[in-house]
Amino acid sequence: FAFNGHRKGGENLHYLHVYSEQYENDENRLEGKVSCREVIEPCDFVLAIHGARDAPDKSRRVYIGGRDESLKICIFNELEAIRTALSFKIIYLTDSTSLPEVQAKIGSKLSSDISLSDREHREYAGLHKDNICNKGRSGRGAQLEISKGFRDHLVPAEGKPVSSDFQTFVSAAGKAVRAMAGSRSRG
Repeated sequence: FAFNGHRKGGENLHYLHVYSEQYENDENRLEGKVSCREVIEPCDFVLAIHGARDAPDKSRRVYIGGRDESLKICIFNELEAIRTALSFKIIYLTDSTSLPEVQAKIGSKLSSDISLSDREHREYAGLHKDNICNKGRSGRGAQLEISKGFRDHLVPAEGKPVSSDFQTFVSAAGKAVRAMAGSRSRG
């Protein structure tokens, strides 16, 4: 599913942003037949990838959100391993209930480039039960919100080759998903 909006002039987020809870309606059917929700409902877990606006300091950022802390931690570990090489910050978003568990698992890795929040950046947290990433079989999933500057770096303007950093990023995310799929099939 992709939503591409174009509006000339000014700040367009208010006019063009589609919240993850709003993906499902009769117009949003894949090839006019199957809805996005119908595709993901039988899945054991879902990883959604979204675009975020640039931070005020223009730093490259990836926000990790969603309700599946195990999947998010697996993704975090893979992204943390490539973070320095690709020069981006990780913001891990969770709720206050899960904060102690997550703090225990990633707390030693927190730094100026890795932060953990249960309050800031709520628009990227992906915690709403109707968020598309949380509509798989378990009712929990993960989402990555990638800042515009980082997306522009990974996928340059049309006609230019995709950067090797793009493949590194995709490989890391894929490795996390495969590891999670393997662990869930065993357990």
